[in-house]
Amino acid sequence: TLDETTPVVDVQETFDYDSIVEGMADLNDRLNFLQDNVEGLNLQFRRLNTLFLDTQVALAEYKAAVDRGAFDIEEFAVSIENRLVSLEDAVVDNPVLRIEFEELSDSLERLYLSLVEWSDEISRIETLAASQSHLNDRVNSLQDSIEDVRASAAEQT
Repeated sequence: TLDETTPVVDVQETFDYDSIVEGMADLNDRLNFLQDNVEGLNLQFRRLNTLFLDTQVALAEYKAAVDRGAFDIEEFAVSIENRLVSLEDAVVDNPVLRIEFEELSDSLERLYLSLVEWSDEISRIETLAASQSHLNDRVNSLQDSIEDVRASAAEQT
């Protein structure tokens, strides 16, 4: 005689629903954590963008002040040159005018050196502005990447 036995199949063991549910809950927790981090990064990027804008405004104001200063020095140099030309004609026999002429010449030299320094400062400002703009572009690129990650995370939910 043959005894027929039915195989005992534990559906719970085969599919292990509890484990799947726990895994999904864990993945949801991780996804929520990542979304919180993305939100935090977005906030930091907004702060950085505000800082970049403030920096651009400050650089523009500083450059305008330097440009005004350089222009003022150029105007002063022109007025000294005009005085030198008029003194040069009168200097021939007057020793007092000769001393003033030499002092004005020295002042003019110092002014031209100062103009060179102002020009160097303007170049540094322009370099800083370009670097800041490049950095801003890179931060915006990172922010776009974060937004892509955020969109992907939202699709996963």
